[in-house]
Amino acid sequence: MMLGRKIKLAMCAIALGFGLGLAGCTVAQAQTLRWASAGDIQTLDPHAQNEGLTNSFNAHIYERLTARAADLSLMPGLAERWERLGPTAWRFHLRQGIQFQDGSAFSADDVVFSIERAKHPHSAVAQYANSLGAVRKIDAYTIELHQAKPNPVLLDHLDAIFIMSRRWSENHQVVRPLSHKAKEESHASRHANGTGPYVLHSREFDVKNVLRQWPGYWGLAQGRFEGNVREVVHLPMSSAVARTAALLAGEVDFVLDPASQDVERLAANS
Repeated sequence: MMLGRKIKLAMCAIALGFGLGLAGCTVAQAQTLRWASAGDIQTLDPHAQNEGLTNSFNAHIYERLTARAADLSLMPGLAERWERLGPTAWRFHLRQGIQFQDGSAFSADDVVFSIERAKHPHSAVAQYANSLGAVRKIDAYTIELHQAKPNPVLLDHLDAIFIMSRRWSENHQVVRPLSHKAKEESHASRHANGTGPYVLHSREFDVKNVLRQWPGYWGLAQGRFEGNVREVVHLPMSSAVARTAALLAGEVDFVLDPASQDVERLAANS
C-alpha cells in the first residue's frame, strides 16, 4: 500500500471517531488499522485530561451533544437540535432511542450528570463546563443551559464535554473525575462506556490499545459511519527508530509522529 493511502486510511479512522466522513474513506481496503505514536493515551476518564492524543482516542468511544462535520463546523451529535431562548439561555433536544455500550438508555439525566461532573475541580475541562452555566433537566430528552452572562462561543465550549452514563459511573464509583495530577487510578481510567462508534476491547498501558466497531452505534442507521475500519490497534512506541522500522516492515499502517530525519526516507519508499 502506498504511504499516501496509509495516511488516508489513518485519517479516515480518526475522522470516524468524531463522526466525520472524509471523501474517499469508503475505498479503504484494510479492516484493521494499526498505528503507532511516541506516547500512550493518558487516561480513559474523558474529563480527567485535556490532551490531544487522549481526546482523540476517547472521541472514538464517547460523544458530545454536538459533533464536527468534515469541514470541522459544528453539527448535531447526541442533541438532534437546539435553540436560544434568550441572550443567556439555550435549550437542547436530545436524540431518543440511543444506548450506551453497556445497554443502558441515554437520557437527559446522563447529560446533566456529565456536565456537572466536568465542572469538578479535578476536571481538565472545568473551564469549559463552568462557562455553560447551570444545567437543568426539562424532561427525559430536553435540557436547558442558563448562564449568568452571554457566552458567544457556548457551542464550542459544549463540544469539549464528553457524555458519560450516570448509572455506569455510579455503579463503578467514578462520579467524579480522577485527579490526574495526583496520579489517581479509577475504574474509568482503564474502562469506558460511551455511545460512540467504537467500543474499548482492551487496554494495556504503554503496550497496546484496541478499539472495535460497535454494532449498536446509533449513527450506523443514519449513515454517520463511513468506511470499513472495523478495528483500530494503537501501539505506543517511545523509540522513533522502532516506529519507523515498524512502518517500513508493514507492522503498522501509520505513524503519528515520525522522526524528522526519517521523513525523506519514508516519502521515497513506496
